[in-house]
Amino acid sequence: MALLILIFTVLFILWYMFHAVDLATQAINSTVKDAGSMLAYDKSQVETAKIVGSKSQLAQEIQGYSRGSLDLQSYITKDYKQFKQKCVVNGDLVGPVSYEVVKVVNNKFALVAKGCNGVEDNILARIGGRWSVVYSGNTLIACELVNSLDIPQSISRYCSLNDKTYLNPNP
Repeated sequence: MALLILIFTVLFILWYMFHAVDLATQAINSTVKDAGSMLAYDKSQVETAKIVGSKSQLAQEIQGYSRGSLDLQSYITKDYKQFKQKCVVNGDLVGPVSYEVVKVVNNKFALVAKGCNGVEDNILARIGGRWSVVYSGNTLIACELVNSLDIPQSISRYCSLNDKTYLNPNP
């Protein structure tokens, strides 16, 4: 009798272990996806990423990269990546791509010149500890903006008010 109880107990333990393993396998299989199904990129996105390059390649392409603080370098690397992606059309760059940190003043303002299909200037300001574009274009910045942010002359020598050009009053 003791032998039957022992056999029954061993069989029950074996059944329980196999059942537990089967349940665990089902749980794992329900959460694991095929690697191919996890790809969210199409071929053109992959090609664009190859053309744009890695973070370290982008940093090497930016003229004046070392002029900025670490937080400015991080900002301009991300900005340059987005800018360069817009310069890719049908798998090729539209033209020569340029990105230059022209000037940084007191780690508060920066002037960046970008080009791929025309040239535009960006004036960056460090507001609340974060870099932001406060002006983007290839015309004179509005005097109201120059005055409200105290943008120095070394970043923008002139400004525009009512279609007239004025000397930036900020030193």
